[in-house]
Amino acid sequence: MLKDLTVLYVEDVIFTHELMKLLLEDEVKELFIASNGQEGLEMYKEVNPDIILSDIGMPIMNGIEMSQEIKKINPNQEIAIITAFNEESYINAANEIGIDKYILKPIQKENIFGILDDMVNSINLRNN
Repeated sequence: MLKDLTVLYVEDVIFTHELMKLLLEDEVKELFIASNGQEGLEMYKEVNPDIILSDIGMPIMNGIEMSQEIKKINPNQEIAIITAFNEESYINAANEIGIDKYILKPIQKENIFGILDDMVNSINLRNN
């Protein structure tokens, strides 16, 4: 099912960009990568991806702020926030704006694909 979907990955660490690119680019229809929340928001408006995976801590606009703006545009947008922070304030902020998944780093390959499968199932349920 992932082969039919587009994914926007937003992360400011270039090394992590490359790892996710290697992991996902052959598994999805198309993978878009942005370096911060502002760039991610602009790219979202251009490409309208099916799924968004985003780090929280980024310069210019963080992942929570970006997700909040995206949810204003499309409340049903599937978004997973990925972070090294396990602080309740981040979890509460993510929940308040309707983030679908909150994932702690380090992420295992199996975990990311399990999360993506859950998000694909949500999209399929909503579209049927």
